[in-house]
Amino acid sequence: ELVDEAARLAPERVEIYDALTLQSVLEGDFEGARAILDEYLEMNPESAFLLEGRINQVNSALAQTAAP
Repeated sequence: ELVDEAARLAPERVEIYDALTLQSVLEGDFEGARAILDEYLEMNPESAFLLEGRINQVNSALAQTAAP
């Protein structure tokens, strides 16, 4: 709830999207995490470097769940 409130108050902050993404990862919702990252990167494509670690984490988790 606190992260959702922070997102409402400061939707442009990269830290909010990082926290929302991490929350989704911890819940095992890797597709949701990717969607959150995509939403932020659509608004701020020049800021991808700020989320590089989280992007790699999500992509790795998605690759592992897709592997047979």
